[in-house]
Amino acid sequence: MFKAFLKEYWWAILIRLGAPVLLNFIIFIPAFSPIVGGSSDWLSFYGSYIGLVIASLITLYVLYKQLQHNHEDNEKTRRDNQAVNEK
Repeated sequence: MFKAFLKEYWWAILIRLGAPVLLNFIIFIPAFSPIVGGSSDWLSFYGSYIGLVIASLITLYVLYKQLQHNHEDNEKTRRDNQAVNEK
């Protein structure tokens, strides 16, 4: 089940994990103006970003499981209704 979730959303996970790394490389490219913020500011940003990624992944997983459960429940209800209608 979790493997199916990963197969479906691998690109979203990759983007969310790769964005801070890409941003880090962009920051170190020489620029015409100095970079705003110090080390503690960027550490705070990365901490918030990692927290966002973890919360997003948990939310997507819970949504996936809920949709799967709803589908199974609908199938069971459909089978029960067919059995009642056939009698």
